[in-house]
Amino acid sequence: MTAAEFWWSSQKNMATAGDTPDPEHIFRRNQPAISRAEQDRLAESSVVICGCGGLGGSVIEQLARIGVGRLRMVDPDDFATSNLNRQTGALLETLAGNKATVMAGRVAAIHPACRTEPVTGDVRDTDCLRDMNVAVDCLDNGPSRLELARQCAQAGIPLVHGAVHGWYGLAGVLLPGDDRYEKIYGRQTRADGPVSVLAPAVFAIAAIQAALVIKLLLGRPCRLESQWLHIDLLEDEFTCL
Repeated sequence: MTAAEFWWSSQKNMATAGDTPDPEHIFRRNQPAISRAEQDRLAESSVVICGCGGLGGSVIEQLARIGVGRLRMVDPDDFATSNLNRQTGALLETLAGNKATVMAGRVAAIHPACRTEPVTGDVRDTDCLRDMNVAVDCLDNGPSRLELARQCAQAGIPLVHGAVHGWYGLAGVLLPGDDRYEKIYGRQTRADGPVSVLAPAVFAIAAIQAALVIKLLLGRPCRLESQWLHIDLLEDEFTCL
């Protein structure tokens, strides 16, 4: 039995028990933009999201809702009050909860057949890329991003990048052998204090990241493999770099 066949079987069993809607209906609105064969391919796919806060939480939820079958979520941090302005998983009842663990619970409430793997360690100290098809960078500091890029290059898997500051954001795909991260983050250290991050920019960049992941998993053409997209929501400017 393939992963996709197992997924549909598990959904049917849950639907029979009255726990979830009819599995044929769950992703019906994905079609025809995504074919049934592509839906099966997503069900067989594995994605690791590094950082489960603003960008990561939104990416995780979108991938769960599109039907990705396995999500590994990596984050050592807990939700804090300052996350409430922009982070999907940050609710009054989840404050002080580990971000990866909370998001795994959120996925279970949306897509119960999705295999979730919360990892509460730092990306630099974990073997988080094992058996993954695509990695997503939702981190917030240069050293961790550089280490993740190094691990992805070694593993030979694409890395979907996202970064936000205030009204602005950047997204694109880093393929093995691309040295763009070194140019952007090579001299960057962790910021001394919190930076301004607005929810509209977070959700816009996260949506682009999720779309890039889906296209990579499905083998669809992806312009942002060679160019990256910079968004300026203050001046309504969108530029490919």
